[in-house]
Amino acid sequence: MTDEGWAVPVDEAVGVPGQRVVRLDQHPGRATAATGEDGDPEESRIVHARQGFQRRVVDYLAADAGIRQFVDLGSLLPAGHGIQDIARSGAPDARTVYVDAWSAWSTRPVRGKERRDDAVPVVTADSMWPSRLIARLRECDLVDFGEPVAVLLLETAALRRDGVPPHELAEALYAQMCPGGHVAIALGPEDHRGDASPASAFGPFALLEPGLADVAWWPYPDDEVTVRGTDILAGVGRKR
Repeated sequence: MTDEGWAVPVDEAVGVPGQRVVRLDQHPGRATAATGEDGDPEESRIVHARQGFQRRVVDYLAADAGIRQFVDLGSLLPAGHGIQDIARSGAPDARTVYVDAWSAWSTRPVRGKERRDDAVPVVTADSMWPSRLIARLRECDLVDFGEPVAVLLLETAALRRDGVPPHELAEALYAQMCPGGHVAIALGPEDHRGDASPASAFGPFALLEPGLADVAWWPYPDDEVTVRGTDILAGVGRKR
């Protein structure tokens, strides 16, 4: 990937032990939004790429990194079920909490349908400011920060809405997590402009190899993913 210009080199990247590609059709909980709600082929392609990244990351974290707690920060992919289904394919005791950052914002509804069986807890959050978000998670008593937890920020629209720089959220999460905690972040073009390195969005987390790469390719593509990039950079950081 680096040779082709898709990856952004990052110093001191942490090796990823033996990740495995998981095909889309192996997970019945995958997002139905992959076709694009408005029929826009470009939106469909980007949603598909985000889903592939989510699938590969969660599969690795659950099956290989031993993570049993996942927090989905308003990804707008189907309300946490995709993550929980993927995680439990490798770790039956894994659990997911979905943070709904849009319930008070009628223009951005949560995608996907709720299932009655084994429902994913949904925590509403009226702000993405780190102190308020973390206080909300602690108040609901659904996340044990004394054990490794993975927080997925695959859509940054809510952060932009509230004026929260991604690195400030990463720093706050790092302070709460124990060693072995992870963050997965996808950065759109709006998030990696200017003088700051896109890697700075991860704050003190150590980026796993290959550092930052196009969301369609991290750490390498599924065979369903097109070779064409998305201009969305993604990566995974770990607290040592």
